[in-house]
Amino acid sequence: MAHAALPWSPQSCLRLWQRALHEEGCVERARARLDRAEAACLARDRRMAPVRA
Repeated sequence: MAHAALPWSPQSCLRLWQRALHEEGCVERARARLDRAEAACLARDRRMAPVRA
């Protein structure tokens, strides 16, 4: 959370973390999953951003 590129709410972050940890079964894989989710959100935001001339 301290190094997140996006402003995650504490509630949504906890919910995502608990789900990832439960489904992945491992702290390292859960952390990697959240990193991938953040990267996907950033990529989507870049694609949706208006092009400036």
